[in-house]
Amino acid sequence: MFKAVSELTDVVSHVVFCPDDMSMLITLEPNANEYWIPSSKIPVGTGWFAQSVKDMEDIFGVVYQSQKMLKLYKIWVPHHSASYIYHCIYFVLMPGEQRKKLKSTYGKYRGKIRWAQETDLQKMLDQENLRSPEVLEFLQMCKGTPHTVITEGANITIPYEILSCDGLVELTDYVLISKPNAENFEQIIESASFTKNVQMALYKEFVFMCFPAIYMCSQVFSRLVTCLGWSKEEASYLFKAADVIGRGGLSYRELLYILAAVEPTTTHGGIPAELRCRYMFKFFDHDNDGCLNFVEFKLLMVAIRKSKRQPVDVASVNKDADSAFRAIGLTPGANTLSLSDFLRAVGELKLRGTSQIFRSNIGIQQYLYGIEERDSRIQKTQQIFANFNDTTLRSPGPTLRAATKVEEYSLGSHIVKLQRSGTLISVEQMSEIAGISSPSSTQQPSTESKRLSQDLFAQISLPNEILTNLRILMQGNKNLKPPTKGGKKREVSLYEWGQVNSVAFGKGLITLCSQVREILKGEDRMVNIQAPAYVLGDLHGNFTSLLNFERILWHLGPGLCPSNIIFLGDYVDRGPHGMEVIAYLFAYKVQAPRKLMLLRGNHEIREIQKQFTFHTECLLKFGDKMGSEVWSAINNAFDALPLAANIDGKIFCCHGGIPPPWLCPTIITINSIPCPLGNPDEQSSLAWELMWNDPIRNKQASDELMLELQANDGFAANTRRGTGHVFSVEALERFLNTNGLSHLIRAHEVAVAGFNVIQKGKVLTVFSSAKYCGGTNEAACILVDQGKLRVLKVETS
Repeated sequence: MFKAVSELTDVVSHVVFCPDDMSMLITLEPNANEYWIPSSKIPVGTGWFAQSVKDMEDIFGVVYQSQKMLKLYKIWVPHHSASYIYHCIYFVLMPGEQRKKLKSTYGKYRGKIRWAQETDLQKMLDQENLRSPEVLEFLQMCKGTPHTVITEGANITIPYEILSCDGLVELTDYVLISKPNAENFEQIIESASFTKNVQMALYKEFVFMCFPAIYMCSQVFSRLVTCLGWSKEEASYLFKAADVIGRGGLSYRELLYILAAVEPTTTHGGIPAELRCRYMFKFFDHDNDGCLNFVEFKLLMVAIRKSKRQPVDVASVNKDADSAFRAIGLTPGANTLSLSDFLRAVGELKLRGTSQIFRSNIGIQQYLYGIEERDSRIQKTQQIFANFNDTTLRSPGPTLRAATKVEEYSLGSHIVKLQRSGTLISVEQMSEIAGISSPSSTQQPSTESKRLSQDLFAQISLPNEILTNLRILMQGNKNLKPPTKGGKKREVSLYEWGQVNSVAFGKGLITLCSQVREILKGEDRMVNIQAPAYVLGDLHGNFTSLLNFERILWHLGPGLCPSNIIFLGDYVDRGPHGMEVIAYLFAYKVQAPRKLMLLRGNHEIREIQKQFTFHTECLLKFGDKMGSEVWSAINNAFDALPLAANIDGKIFCCHGGIPPPWLCPTIITINSIPCPLGNPDEQSSLAWELMWNDPIRNKQASDELMLELQANDGFAANTRRGTGHVFSVEALERFLNTNGLSHLIRAHEVAVAGFNVIQKGKVLTVFSSAKYCGGTNEAACILVDQGKLRVLKVETS
């Protein structure tokens, strides 16, 4: 109902009851497969009853004014424009005869309402299609059979935080826990370091996600905890563990307690450990019979082995489970494990390893930090649109698109003159052309803007000198062959420098690398980019393919190209012109740092280059001394390359593939990768996975692989590469859904057509080096624009 926390406001709802068949009216929520009672936000200046009358007219097509107030909810919202927001619920009695005479619904309710009886609502609740169990309570109030949510025999007793008196229900700052060392649950909150500020931030997010309901349903809970690294299947069992009284919805404190129990830093001792174990037991009790059978116990063993980074093959799991079950005094297949026996086994250390399992991959404070960033972006976007007056919003023209970063526009200081063919003729400064503008008409550019213009247009700038020399060098080295892989034999340099001074060029390239390194260090590890954007894959020293793309897509250079350009890594090795590719890309990165984005691939690593050809290439072209200096300078810049890109918040780009959830619960985590990153295999497992991982194709899925995937959240060892992981389509969908993404664009693998599409059309692999290693493959890139991903192939002949 609300797109941002700042939009939270009063809501009016209706319980429309038909006594003839004991049914009530429910509506399908927009953009969700959840049913709720008819509700509307109350516009500023409109009263509750006036909005109720309008809604009744929208639903039934007639003015209806006999409704009565059923309940009033008063909900506290910290740090909000209004300290409290209200949910007013009206009761409407609708006899069967009157119901038959009513017309079809109008307005926003058209086609979205249905009548449901209690059995229907219970079925919806069980199938997770009901917004909140309150709907059942409303119907039972109408029937005169008040609904009770208390279940006898619950293993965990939750303190209640909702205040109710007759028809008034209040949720106030009483929900916060401020008394240390009191009840059991207060101790686990203290153990998790959930301060008052953390609790308030989480409570505000709870209200935002649930209001006008006061309970969190399973679907909403799943959306929250998947951001903490839990899979959707795990989220379902975690919800059942948290819902200790079987209500079908969680109150704020029930959410708070379960999140404290699974917090990565919560201590596993004393009262907090016992509560964690009680929740843990319910989590693994999949059939909800109050005991763990041997199959459920083996799932516990799988979790323990995974926490120890041990293999989870069937034989090892069965062996551990059998041994642990017998140590407790039970026989596999013949006995089940009760809660009391489970707690005793943990306390007597007969069952070890529980302290490391049943924990979120990301802490709640890190999650809340991401929420704060989200709200800040939304507020900025809302402010941008608020600055447009009514005339602007009503005027015809292109649809406004919210930008990740809105910059002030200024008049460019240069004029570019082109031939009709599109070839550049000349570049002139506007101030030097008489009669076209007065001095006061030309805004003085900032120092940074002036520097970028000089780098872009001045022929004596270092980037342009590098680019000019590269085109000269290519004329004499078109047929150059790549050096031997690994530099295993001494080779004679066949590189022709011609009129270009190799020492001066090498020194200039070293300086350029230093400039690029500083630019890259200022970028996020996951850069945010706006469409339109061209996305290119592996180049591997193929300067000819790169120039072909230039001629077609950015023949005036990236600075004058209407699209952003993203390269996904693997610029060097295997091809003969790795140095030229890097010099070209780095020169344009200095000229247009915000238009050309460079990501890191698995060949932008020193050890890999020594195994392949780039290290040898630098030595052959520049000589041992200068070659080593150039190679080191280039790799120092590589150390600062970002690892991923996000286009319009929808398209995720990286070199290899998505990382596993235990390393990257949400993509926000990528920005925590250190920079510079000289040894990614030692410094960041997350960076390593982004560079090395591969998607699985159906033909690769053997029975053994499927077992490993099921045990590891859709990830398995990447045996083909000897490092990293492969991931399934289920893992991909979980990653995309968790982060609000639609597609993955990656490189890392040669494609005969220059691209391929797999995993339900959600993974696009792009390869931009034609005739790779003497083959016949084509080169391609992806254009991301106006909601479409279009493949552009470049002719190789």
